[in-house]
Amino acid sequence: ADNGRYGVVQYMRDYTYPSVAVWDSTTGETRSLDGYRLLFVEPAAAVVWLEPVTDAEAEMGESFDGFGDVLDHAPGRLLAWNLDDGSNPTDDVPSKWHAWPGPGDSVAYLELNPLKGAGPSAMLFNNKASSGEGVKAAVPTVMSTFVPVGWSPSGRYFAVEGLVDETLDGESETEQVRKLVVFDAETGEASGIHDIGGNADWRAPLAVWDGTADTIYWARIIMSEESSDGDIELRSATATGVASADAFKENGWDTPPEFREAYDLGLLGWDPEGPLYSVGGRIWQITTEGLKDRGYSDSMFGGGAWHPQSGMLGIEYGYNDGPVTQEWVELVRTDIHGGNRESLWEGPKTDISDLGF
Repeated sequence: ADNGRYGVVQYMRDYTYPSVAVWDSTTGETRSLDGYRLLFVEPAAAVVWLEPVTDAEAEMGESFDGFGDVLDHAPGRLLAWNLDDGSNPTDDVPSKWHAWPGPGDSVAYLELNPLKGAGPSAMLFNNKASSGEGVKAAVPTVMSTFVPVGWSPSGRYFAVEGLVDETLDGESETEQVRKLVVFDAETGEASGIHDIGGNADWRAPLAVWDGTADTIYWARIIMSEESSDGDIELRSATATGVASADAFKENGWDTPPEFREAYDLGLLGWDPEGPLYSVGGRIWQITTEGLKDRGYSDSMFGGGAWHPQSGMLGIEYGYNDGPVTQEWVELVRTDIHGGNRESLWEGPKTDISDLGF
């Protein structure tokens, strides 16, 4: 959140009770908040969006819709938590995200409609002087809510990924085709619309811009009935491209054997030298010369987050097999290679002695 200042973690107490931890990179301090499901983090502002969870919901295991997944739902109560002023979560806020300036002359405002879902459902572009009425983005009608991918390197284009309505009757989340839409901020029109996803793509976003060019990439796993792993596809398209291509064939890159099959794939983040993905804990960066192996980290399993100024954040699971058997989650920071590990925060320890582990 807030351009890399904050690291935000969703974790569970006693397996079902959702809590949120926020680490401040400027002070090194961490705050926790119990009883809230984390829905969205604003990349350009110190704000996270939450939904309160009752004790009964938590005890019944109804803390669904994990942070960073493709599912969305109409929240019972949508709250915003400002991280930089010491305030508590509140619903007394405008129904839109804070201004998201691009590297060019435009600013994006993502608008919310809690009747459609917790994610943004509309978007407005304006100039940085906020003069004029702005340009409304022509969001396709098939897209109910979306998660932002963000600005292209030039600042001319803004991309979003559609989310899956988990309440849609007669259609499972694996049957709903998610869309990646690139908007021209000067006109508000879609300059490119692409089908993304597959039955293993439960994370969002999986698309990311190139480090310097207005080319967008997305990776996905296509599962096979013959294997517990899946085939990884890396697609690419220009900001104005009507069709996507196999990124390896398009650029004449070699496909690393380790990148071909996996069961765990996650987007780590954007970087000026090229975006980063994790595959089975291994860190890969898309560069002008092709896919580069940057290293390995246990904390990249299940997802992580890279920011050029703050480093690589990841989650590890601690386990203590002593007189009292305990487990916990831990927020760690590493360099881009998964080295120089630094523990930033440990969650509360859960006693699992009675579970026979």
